[in-house]
Amino acid sequence: MHITSVDTARKLKSAGLEWEPHKGDAYYDIGNIEYVLRRVLDFIRRAGGYSGPLENLVWLLRLGQLCAELEKRGYLVDSLHYRSGYLTVLSRLDDTGEWEEVYNGPTGESRVESVALALLWVLEQQPRKQHFHISEVMRNAAGKVMRG
Repeated sequence: MHITSVDTARKLKSAGLEWEPHKGDAYYDIGNIEYVLRRVLDFIRRAGGYSGPLENLVWLLRLGQLCAELEKRGYLVDSLHYRSGYLTVLSRLDDTGEWEEVYNGPTGESRVESVALALLWVLEQQPRKQHFHISEVMRNAAGKVMRG
């Protein structure tokens, strides 16, 4: 099975890639020390998915999952074998309805890693969602009421 490396998966997660576990997904549990120390395969599959805390997991995406994530964001994906690695090119429809190349990224050691780097680029271009602690939201709302 060709999946993203743990390092790339961590970068995708840090860049904001969201994941809801499904049956058959590959993931790495960074909180399971015994699992890491035994140096077994760097992914596990569970028949029924996963029901534990997601903050300890990184999703190891397959090529089809990577392409689906890019396509749902409006990109056309083309991955080519190029010299000593793979090159991914992303295109989007421009205002005239023509496909415009918007990404011609660095080569990856595998097709999966090359497409993962393209997804990472896309995620880094998007504005980050802001997460606020509820007390901060309440404090801001109370301040507006007091000033208003």
